[in-house]
Amino acid sequence: MRAVQMLFAALMLLASVACGPLKYEIKGTPMATGADAIITADVQKEKALTLVEIAATNLPPPDRVMAGSAHFVAWQRKDNGSQWARIGVLIFDEGERKGSLTATVPELTFELQITAEREQSPESPSPDAVFFQKVN
Repeated sequence: MRAVQMLFAALMLLASVACGPLKYEIKGTPMATGADAIITADVQKEKALTLVEIAATNLPPPDRVMAGSAHFVAWQRKDNGSQWARIGVLIFDEGERKGSLTATVPELTFELQITAEREQSPESPSPDAVFFQKVN
């Protein structure tokens, strides 16, 4: 009986760990060599959305990625056939070379990219991506 209880407790612990947020540790693209990011995605199936937290380090200033840029903007799309949708602007600390964003994405699986932009609210992403990740 004790062995059954221990097995049940172990299975419950494993289930709680397996159901936690997704975590990605990614490297920057060649446009941001040396940059790193941790992306945490808390998929909420019952609400059909994902809470995303982005913490980037060693980011070059946006204008070093693309001349005239002043912001890093996060984008998402369901798949290659979908249009990119803006998620938000990273809060960027140039002195610390860190950027962060917490946002909600109305998808359970999606592609995520972060680009250098001249404006905070461009209609579409520039080709100057510093990070890219498939979230699923």
